[in-house]
Amino acid sequence: MGGFGSFLAAIAWPIVSRVLAAMGLGVISYVGLKAALDAAIASAQGAMSGLAPEVAAILSISGCITALSIISGGLVASVSLVALKRIGLKSGT
Repeated sequence: MGGFGSFLAAIAWPIVSRVLAAMGLGVISYVGLKAALDAAIASAQGAMSGLAPEVAAILSISGCITALSIISGGLVASVSLVALKRIGLKSGT
């Protein structure tokens, strides 16, 4: 039975380590990127508050806000992928 238990432990440990690393990466990425994106959004809102109402309406109709949210989502995804590569989470490790 000891051989079977050590076999299970040898199989389970890489999976557990990957799950823990992924959860840690998720928390770190979320906290850091949320702070950065909140600062960027606050800066954009501050810049837009000085605009004339007509210009703000044109930006709203043109979908500028939607474009900014799509770009920020892409940035979050790319930073997460780069961080995963640097940590070294690959198959077979």
